[in-house]
Parts: sequence; structure tokens; C-alpha cells
Amino acid sequence: MLPPQQQSAHDRSAGDDEAALRLLRGEPLPVGALAGDYIVRATLAHGGCGSVYEVVHQVLGRAAALKVLHAHLLDSEEMRARFVREARAMSRLHHPNIVDVYGFGQLEDGRPYYVMELLEGITLDAHVRVQGRLAPREALELLEPACQALRAAHEAGVIHRDLKASNIFLARFDCARVVKLLDFGIAKLLDGSDDGAFSTASRRLGTPCTMAPEQIKGAPVDARTDVYALGVLLYQLVTGELPFSGRTREDTEQMHLEAPAPRASQHAPVPPNLDAVILRALEKRPERRHGSVMHFLADLERATSRRQTLPGRARIASARAIGLAIEAHLGETDHDQPDDETLERAAAGLDAAERALSAAHFSVIVHTGSSLLAALPLPEPLPEPLPEPEQAQAQAQAQAELAARERALDLALSIYDLLAADYAYARLHFTLTAHADRVTLRSAESGPCIVGGPLLRLASWSRPGELRGPWATPAAVSGLTRFAPSSRAGPAPAATGPGGLVSLRRPPR
Repeated sequence: MLPPQQQSAHDRSAGDDEAALRLLRGEPLPVGALAGDYIVRATLAHGGCGSVYEVVHQVLGRAAALKVLHAHLLDSEEMRARFVREARAMSRLHHPNIVDVYGFGQLEDGRPYYVMELLEGITLDAHVRVQGRLAPREALELLEPACQALRAAHEAGVIHRDLKASNIFLARFDCARVVKLLDFGIAKLLDGSDDGAFSTASRRLGTPCTMAPEQIKGAPVDARTDVYALGVLLYQLVTGELPFSGRTREDTEQMHLEAPAPRASQHAPVPPNLDAVILRALEKRPERRHGSVMHFLADLERATSRRQTLPGRARIASARAIGLAIEAHLGETDHDQPDDETLERAAAGLDAAERALSAAHFSVIVHTGSSLLAALPLPEPLPEPLPEPEQAQAQAQAQAELAARERALDLALSIYDLLAADYAYARLHFTLTAHADRVTLRSAESGPCIVGGPLLRLASWSRPGELRGPWATPAAVSGLTRFAPSSRAGPAPAATGPGGLVSLRRPPR
């Protein structure tokens, strides 16, 4: 047996030999492997083009991230060119909102790599999946640094061409959040230094759901190509959905080329002037879009500025409200493809419902081809306990709140009766659900505007896929003897559904 000192050295030598063999075979880098002056400490991620490792400089002790091209892509000139382009594009840019590149090199097996700053945090895509759709002001806060990064890239002659939520990183630095623009793998260098790097058949580079029409056509690109992607991203942030999403890549690309851009206000509570920003950015022809990312940003800042009702500050308030959600079921079953008649009748029925709700002073929050959500603020009951002189006022407020909810439920039944009588048929049915909860109100010149709150979280109280007919949550009927289940006469109790929903039928007076 070797002495302890020699045994330890022998083990280290064997480990080094094994690490060298793994490198030569093109296998993932083991902990302790050397890439230039950097030592691998951990594997961070594996992607379609390469792997990313946490490394540390063996002399300076500086932590960094190392990106290495996959071994099986070494024979692809196109993928090597793309990898080198990404490193070159990022090395040109020195901006606080763009990942900094420290160096470039090649492993013993020929795989290229580059070293960049190490980030901790999450992607914007992951942030939206956790938080849901964002308020316009928060969308602005995240897009402003991304626009600044794109401006710096454009000024350096670099077009990103793949701007999307997964390529924006929300990094944490000393408890502060810093937005970083990632992945310049398909960036276009406008100085012509990358011309011919890709074959004609591969020029449609990009992610289908975010590609501008000129990318899809293989036409020349410029800064307005990234403006189009900003329009897609802004729509996604404020609605939680993509503006164009087909069943296949070809379907999605065709929508980008031909389909009119949807209005975000049809899917989320956003102001009309924000619609205008998104629609301009999503113009099919580049000359009709914002001329630069800074023009886009200035337009977005104007659209999200709060109208002032008090010096220097807009008023935000919380209020109780009642909401009505209507869902059109298109087809004899939920899996049927709707025909033109079904779609037309559903749209006409929802339009009629919207007119009735607007006439009753409801705010229509969402209106799509198959659903509608509207809400009405309620009188706010005074908190208890109260001094005796104010108790009468509190009782009056409580009665006013009950009366407002009762009128809203009567309206809901009238709307449902209208839909069932004039628009429903064998292939079209409607579900209506009423719920009461809190909303967030923002002051505006035309009156308070509903901008958020738990009432707008439909998934927590509306179950259109499970039910047919008119329904109400316990919160909507609480205290209303005409609608409460305990008030129903006869031997059969009121029908109930999932989540304690109450079948909303007009009882005899």
C-alpha cells in the first residue's frame, strides 16, 4: 500500500487523468476540470446548444459562468458560427443590463467556450408563471432596462432577433433586482461580419411566437425587428398570454404574417392607450412601428402614467364589488370544434350581455370571443364596533350593500334568461357565475377604474368547464334571503356545485 502522502497524490493524478479523458471524449465537464484559467465547480444548466457551468478563476478567485458548445454540434459549422457570434456580439456590449463576457477559449476536444458574469435569480418567463399577468406599471419597470440594453446593442450594430421572456433575467445583487438581457445566439451584426454564416434554408431564425414578419420572410432586419418582439412581450406581460399562438410553427408564423393583432384590453384590465402602444409595435410593416426601442419606451411611459387627481400622486383604493362571469360553451361537448354559426351566436350573445351590464354601470373587465367578466363596486359597510350615533348610518350602509348585490343578482338572472332564450341552442350553452370580493380601484377623470384585486382572479371562483346555467358563490348570496340556499321552500334543498356554488334561480317573491 502506498504511504498516505503518495496515495493522495496518486488519487489526484488518477482523477486528473480521468477528467482529461472525459474532456477528450466530449463528455460534460466534471467538477474540478480546467477550462483555461477557470475551474469547474458545478453544472448550472443544459440547453439545446450548450451547457453552462459555475466556475472560479484559479488565481483571482472570481466566480463566473462558463458556456460550452455541445460536443455533438462540433461538426456543424452553422452551430459553431452561432456560438461564436453570440460571444462576439456580447463582447461588443458593455452595459449594466447586458451580461458581461470575460473571455473566450477552446477545450482540448475542440469545443469552444466563453466565460461570462455569474447571475443569481430567475428569468422573466418564470416570474410571470409565478406571479401571473403584471400591472402595466410593473411591466414598464421591467421593460425599461431591457429597452436600454437593446438601445446599447443597436448602437453597437447588434440586433438581438430573439427577444422573449425567457431571455430576460431578473438578477439579484445585494437584495436589489437588476434586469439582464441574455442569449445573443442568433443576433445579427449589422457591420456585415457575419454575412453568409448561415445557409439560406436556415435564415428563419428565432422563436415562432415572437418573430417579426420580416424574420419569417427572410427579409432584412433592423432595430424595428426587436421593437416587434417588445410588442409581443408587453402583450404577454399584461395579459398572461401570447398574442399569436397556433397549433404548429407554421400556423403561428402565418398569424404573425396575416392575423390582426389582438387588443390586450379584451383579455385584461389595461387602459386603451396601452392597446395603442402594443398595436403599433405589432404592425406587420416595419415602417409603421416605433422607429426605435426608445420611441417604444417613451410611448409606453406615457401610456402607463397615472392621471393625477392629487398633486404628485394618483389615488389607489380598495373596495368591495360584485362580479359576473359569463362563459359560452362552443359545441355539443367541450371538445367539439365550433362552426361559424356557433361563433357568431356566441359573440352576439356576449355583446348583448355587455350592453345590459354597461347600462347597469358595470365595468367590463374582459371580453373575448367566448367569455366576459364585468364588475360593479358595492357600497362599503362601515367597520364595527361603532359609537351609538353612527350605528344607524352603519345599518343603512349594510342595507345598501345588500340591496346592490340583490339588484346585481336579479340582473344576472335576466341576462342569463336572455342568453338562454335568444342565443343558446344545441351547440351553444352559457354559464353565468356571480361572486363578491374586493377590487383595486384607481382614480381617473372618468371615475374610478377597476385595475386589480382578488375578484379578477377568475380561476379561484368560476368553474365554467364543470357547470351549466346561472350560479353564485356563497359570498355573492350571503345575507340575501331570496337567494340563500337555506331559504328555499320545499323538500329538495337548493342545488349546489363545486366550491359551494349555489344554483342561482329566481325564487318566488
